[in-house]
Amino acid sequence: MALVPLSVSAGQLTAQFENDLWGSGSDQHYTHGSRFSWSSENQLGWVQKSARRVGGLLPWLPALDEQTLNQFEAVRFNAAIGQNIYTPEDISNPLLISDDRPYAGWLYIGSGAVLVRGAVNHRVIDSFEVNLGIVGPSSRAKQVQREFHKLIDSPDPRGWDNQLRDEPGLIVMADRQWVFP
Repeated sequence: MALVPLSVSAGQLTAQFENDLWGSGSDQHYTHGSRFSWSSENQLGWVQKSARRVGGLLPWLPALDEQTLNQFEAVRFNAAIGQNIYTPEDISNPLLISDDRPYAGWLYIGSGAVLVRGAVNHRVIDSFEVNLGIVGPSSRAKQVQREFHKLIDSPDPRGWDNQLRDEPGLIVMADRQWVFP
């Protein structure tokens, strides 16, 4: 395992907040999300230099040939931490509601990359991200939602004793976009 030193002072920090308070005002299903992320500046030069070194050691890897490396316009890395909160429609009921979404929280960290390639008449943007986290009481969703409801003087969600149990989770995402002029 190798550590790649990237300057934290470079790049872009993003804070994202989603809450049903700003929409329907109803605590049903997806009720809240927070995400803090950092995206590096363009690391294309570093990636090309490293890939050429690896390509010199493993010349049979076709993805590391010079023609492929020269197609890229930008490579950015990202890291994130976030939390999502889910509740049933009726948050005043302290009992398990078996025919509705259960109380649940998802607390995660993530890392990924965005690669931009130029083509003859368009660009291709590939994004990859891996999130590792926990569902259940260790996500601290119960505490976050209850404190937020106190802050905004909303009803206390009473069914958190029925939330999903602790389980680890892994999400792997890939996305491709074609951008035409």
